[in-house]
Formats: sequence, C-alpha cells, structure tokens
Amino acid sequence: MNQPPRFSSALLLSFGLVLGLGGCTYYQTAPGVYAPMPNAFERSWSAAVGALEDEGVRILTLDSNAGKASGAAATSA
Repeated sequence: MNQPPRFSSALLLSFGLVLGLGGCTYYQTAPGVYAPMPNAFERSWSAAVGALEDEGVRILTLDSNAGKASGAAATSA
C-alpha cells in the first residue's frame, strides 16, 4: 500500500508564515510630505502677532518664549 508522503510540520509552518506575511502591508509616510502641526500656543501666538500687524502696530520685538511682544502704534500725521 502506497501512502502519500507526509509533510513535516516545520515545512507546513514555514509555508504558512510565508503566505501570511505576504499579505501584510506596511504604509510609510512619503518623504517630504509630513509636516507637523503647530501646537496651540504657536497658533495663538501667530494669531496675536497677525492681529497686531492688522491694526497697524509696528512690531519692534517678539519673544515667544516669554510670551511678550512690543511695538509702536502707527500715528496719523
């Protein structure tokens, strides 16, 4: 009586791993596309500086670390 050859468990396991890993997809961010979003303070700081400029204030110094901005109001002559 001829019996079909038996596959070893190691061969079946490796074959299963190869097939299983072939279906996995790894998504990577494209280089140069990702730009981190500014945090809440940076957005608020930029809005405050923009508001000063919109009102005609000539900005003299900006210190975002200390949260201070100084400028001179535009005068009408």
